[in-house]
Amino acid sequence: AVVSLTACRGLQRLTLRGLWQLDTPVVLEVLIACKGLRLLDVTSCGKVSGAEVLRVAAGYCTELRELLVGALRDIGDEEVIALAMSTAGATLEVLSINDTEITRHSLNTIQAHCTEL
Repeated sequence: AVVSLTACRGLQRLTLRGLWQLDTPVVLEVLIACKGLRLLDVTSCGKVSGAEVLRVAAGYCTELRELLVGALRDIGDEEVIALAMSTAGATLEVLSINDTEITRHSLNTIQAHCTEL
């Protein structure tokens, strides 16, 4: 059912928090299709790859202002730094990446490049 949202090209806000059966490919399809997305919340979606969401958000989501990916698996420095240094990262106003193993290097990059946070 969530994949049908790819037809909603004007979609701006999407909250899928806690949908533990949600799979990564569906989220990525929505991110790629909905170029005007301003908010994405996939917090605690246990089957979703945080690393993949950050990679696609960095490459496709230039209108994104709020990204909530707390408690997702496999988010590391590489993905966070790539997001922070992207066009999407530069315009983020809210970023939630709790429950990750990122280091001070990621935090410093966020501070330097995500000036709207």
